[in-house]
Amino acid sequence: MNTHLKPISRWVAAGLIMIGAGTLTSQALASTTEAGVEIKNEAKVDYEDALGNTYQAFSNEAVVKVAQIYAATLKDDFDDTAAAGQIKYIVHELMNNGNGPEDFTLSYAQNLPAGDSRGPDDIDAASITMYWDENGTGRPDNGEAALASGSVVTIPAGQTYYYILAVEVPSSAAVGDKIGVTLTAQAHEGTGAPVANAVEDIGANNDGADDTNGDLITITNDAVINVNKTANEIKGGTESSTGIDVDGDPNTDLAVNIINYSIVASNTGNTAATDVHMFDGIPDGTTLIPTSLSSPGLIAADGDTVVAAVANLTDESALGFDLDQDGGGLENGGEAVIAGGLDLNHDGDTSDSVVPGVYAIDSSLPSGATVSMNFSVWYSPNLVEGGSSIDNQAFICANLNGGAGDTDYVDDNECGSPIKPGPINTNPTPITSENTYGGTITDTGSNGPGTSGGGDDDGTDDGVQTVDNASAGSDVFFYNLITNTGNSTDTFNPSIANGPTNPYPAGTTFKFLDATGAGPLVDTNSDNIADTGAISPSTCVAAGVPATTIDGITVACNQTLVRVVVSLPASASGGPFEATTTATSVNDSTQTDSKIERLTSVTPPTVDISNTPFTPATMAAATNVDPVDVSDGVLDADGTPADDIATVFNDPALGTTVTAPLYIANKGGGQDSFTLAAEGSYDAGSNAWLTALPDGWVVKFIDMGIDTTGDGNADILGTGQQIFSTAQIPPNSVQFINAEITIPSDPLKALADSQQASVIDANGDGDLDYIISIKVTSANSGATDRKVEAIDVQSAKAIAITPPTGQNQVEPGGSVIYNHVLTNTGNTTETDIKLTSVDDNGFTHVIKIDTTGDGSPDTALTALCPPSSPNISVEGSDGTVQTIELTCLA
Repeated sequence: MNTHLKPISRWVAAGLIMIGAGTLTSQALASTTEAGVEIKNEAKVDYEDALGNTYQAFSNEAVVKVAQIYAATLKDDFDDTAAAGQIKYIVHELMNNGNGPEDFTLSYAQNLPAGDSRGPDDIDAASITMYWDENGTGRPDNGEAALASGSVVTIPAGQTYYYILAVEVPSSAAVGDKIGVTLTAQAHEGTGAPVANAVEDIGANNDGADDTNGDLITITNDAVINVNKTANEIKGGTESSTGIDVDGDPNTDLAVNIINYSIVASNTGNTAATDVHMFDGIPDGTTLIPTSLSSPGLIAADGDTVVAAVANLTDESALGFDLDQDGGGLENGGEAVIAGGLDLNHDGDTSDSVVPGVYAIDSSLPSGATVSMNFSVWYSPNLVEGGSSIDNQAFICANLNGGAGDTDYVDDNECGSPIKPGPINTNPTPITSENTYGGTITDTGSNGPGTSGGGDDDGTDDGVQTVDNASAGSDVFFYNLITNTGNSTDTFNPSIANGPTNPYPAGTTFKFLDATGAGPLVDTNSDNIADTGAISPSTCVAAGVPATTIDGITVACNQTLVRVVVSLPASASGGPFEATTTATSVNDSTQTDSKIERLTSVTPPTVDISNTPFTPATMAAATNVDPVDVSDGVLDADGTPADDIATVFNDPALGTTVTAPLYIANKGGGQDSFTLAAEGSYDAGSNAWLTALPDGWVVKFIDMGIDTTGDGNADILGTGQQIFSTAQIPPNSVQFINAEITIPSDPLKALADSQQASVIDANGDGDLDYIISIKVTSANSGATDRKVEAIDVQSAKAIAITPPTGQNQVEPGGSVIYNHVLTNTGNTTETDIKLTSVDDNGFTHVIKIDTTGDGSPDTALTALCPPSSPNISVEGSDGTVQTIELTCLA
């Protein structure tokens, strides 16, 4: 079925308009967008900082208010005959082609307009009365009030109104008299008063001027055929209830509406009309119901041709007679050659070569007689755009003086006339097709997408758009396919509710973006809700409008693709999570549909610190480089993969600095900064890490840059300065840091055999080592990781005796005491110190040691020999009692 119906009112919102707030006056845009509509736009920009972190920023909302554009047409000049004393009903068409409601001043007057080429007229009408033909019957109906000349009427944007002039012919009128009437329609264009020449006169325009239609009625004794057409629509049917098969599919039950047409022709003249050809094309977008044909008043036995249906009303050869009585033979040239060119199916042109239709012939229509031609058509609202005008008009060609013995068709108002040719037209009978509204919102399922994310990872059309995994702190988006299932252009307001089951964690935010993610959805219809913009009706599919493809997803002409962007908090973990997105029709808020946005799992925020550079393989969130596992309550240093020590620094000297290269990998989904802390060892007794460094030890963290590309090189150079926390590290990037560990120069604070709390022998050489643990903690989520360094300080053996020499005077036979202090100035425990003395020139000596700790030697070494026990206890000056091994030399 070809459909060329004319939408009565179809407002298509313009696309993104990158201009500031103000009033839009472009006629090209405003003529298709309703006046006063605010077209809004909000831009999104993605950018990176110097560290490679990506950010999104949204502009302020630009608002463009569409200005009103004024345009209107008036159609047609009228030229017909009448008999004295009758009332002639003349229908004029006034259309508001602008984009907003318009006021018109309508007035009528005797006589043709000035400059009308058919003038002057001879007599005045007995009376003129104007009506609004609200129901399209071509006649004033009960309840339709007359409009006084000078009345102001308002016509909505895109609407056509029909106005009837009821012109009463004086009973005294003589044959050949001419009555002229002028209808003037002047638009106000927002001024509050008529504006001249603002309404274009289209069709027959005998005065060449705008704003006016001229009607000429010529008084005749010939037949005067007044023809009236009515249309009545019956809604609510279906294929099953009407027995009409719309689509050939037994599994569907599409809507079916029926329009009943009746054409009534009456001869109000004084002479019989002969060979009255009544014909009508089937309106575009509809289908004839063959069983509906009837033609009251036509009798085949009297030579009449009762109403019949034909496949092509323009093929006179197949008809077997000259339908339009133009004397040009039996033509088959389409609409263009029928009566000079008729739009038989009212699709807006005269170029169709095949037009199905109906016709009937009354061999003779006497004065005062009436005949009718009735037929019905159907259309499916599923296939015809809502709000379209299904127009129809019938035509009559006849020999208007055949009753007086004339046998030709060339007299005035006959279809073969070279001067004033017919046909006689009925009044238009516009039917506005039924509007239906509805919509769905679905997952893309097996329809994609490609590789850019957005689900649907389950590949199933189940009303759930599924993304398998996302990282904490990241943005994850879900495609939503919104389908307009109604037959009218519609806009849908999307909304989202967290849950109701498995809601996303607190701190999650939701936003709607367009299909490409280039910008957020904005409010296109001034209801203060961001929406999809106008979506074409479902009828566009039947009309053959092609689908498009976005990211591998097929999007039909009546669909639009939007993104729901879910911003996860940095602390998110676990899953699954669900939110419910609902699309609501703007035209009918009772029409809603919902679907689920499901995120199966969230990778928790992850940081990994190591002494080893990261590779693409080790950047996986599940991989922990240089792991520390004290879940067994033990800090291991066994050289196996379970070894908790990242690096052992062997034999650094007192007072030196060792450098531990650190690599901090942000394996979370968003940028993050991490605090840096240097701490002590793990205490198995309390199952806790000791936060204090060994006394006198210093650790500095030096910024060495960030690798954002994964090639192992710092593409963002470091400052070389001490830092206490990292910069914002982009996701999947690595911060390079040098940990400078300075060993005290005081040997008591850097013993070769460490006495640090909870210390271990990290390298298995028999002495204990110093443990420095380095901890990183996320500023956003608290995610943390730790690595452990061990330092085995180089042995520095050293003792000192002070003073090294002594000098004093003594009398012969006397004695003198020399006090010396023996000190271990190294960082090792000394186990073999020999004390000896040599006498000279007859001197003798006794070596005493301080065994009480009061600073005075009190016991001779010889008194301790031979020892009763090899070990003796000696109290040092600091009060510490130590056990030493005493060996007496011979």
